[in-house]
Amino acid sequence: MGKKAYIGIDVGNYDTKSANTTTTSGYKAYPKAPFGAIDVITVNNHTYVPTLERFPYVKDKTTDDRCFILTLYGIAKELVDRCKDKNDDLAVKKEIEAYSDLYLGVGLPPSHMASLSENLKNYYKEKFEGGIEFIYNDIKFKFNLKQVCIYPQDYAAVVTYKPKNPDFVSNKFKDYYAIDIGGYTVDVVPIHVGKPVVDGCVSLDLGVLKMFDEIENVINRDFGYTIDASTIESVLKDEVTICSAEEIAVIKKMAREWCDNIINKLREKGLEFNSKPVIFLGGGSKLFRKFIKENKLIRLCDFITNPRANAVGYEKLLKAECRNL
Repeated sequence: MGKKAYIGIDVGNYDTKSANTTTTSGYKAYPKAPFGAIDVITVNNHTYVPTLERFPYVKDKTTDDRCFILTLYGIAKELVDRCKDKNDDLAVKKEIEAYSDLYLGVGLPPSHMASLSENLKNYYKEKFEGGIEFIYNDIKFKFNLKQVCIYPQDYAAVVTYKPKNPDFVSNKFKDYYAIDIGGYTVDVVPIHVGKPVVDGCVSLDLGVLKMFDEIENVINRDFGYTIDASTIESVLKDEVTICSAEEIAVIKKMAREWCDNIINKLREKGLEFNSKPVIFLGGGSKLFRKFIKENKLIRLCDFITNPRANAVGYEKLLKAECRNL
């Protein structure tokens, strides 16, 4: 009898995450892997290689194979990561071959759970029907999908997060907002006594990828060269770049204004930052952390800094639900 793999996968618009790995949410298909390619997946006689160019945002990810292929990346990279203590490639392959049963946890925005969760569950069942075989970096994976569970994103992250600080928002307050600043959207889930308030969920099309596009346009217009999202991200993380002091100032000013606009728009949607604290999560929140803490409209907030917090949450909830299956 083979081993059971319990894996949470967060197929985001910016990145696809498992509990311990991250993959850009974009890839290209090839007849065979190009020279020097890494993180190559071959499935159903097609070969895929990740790219830095993300796919366009879609609300319903069940309309094509993209979500499925990105999920395979998350599964493969997570299992390889779990084998990182092995001494050689042969030991890794042997360990992965021991897995036969897959239990998969994935998520949707709480406001989409009622309309899309059944579609998403059926999508995965169809894609994995009869078992799945694929190759990732010369390692063969073979699974039967035993269970797929759909969880509300952001809610899954905050309710499974166990902060050591007793003053952390979720340890002290029964009512708070969970705000996830992602690639294409900013999603808000009000939490009341550990449960999501679905009617109060808010989503804005103000994710960081749209901000990157605006910054790229301004840098091109004012300085006469093309900058990419990776460089902008490095500037906001105070990492070393070859950008001039003037260019850095423009990038940081635009990012601060973008962050302030998010908070102002959320207030217009009825969020009461004077009466409720906030837990910020997601990669965008991490980039904006300094600006958020300096914004005077936010009275009290904390941060879940792990950008893979949703995938971690899905896996924890999955294990609790399916351990005895």
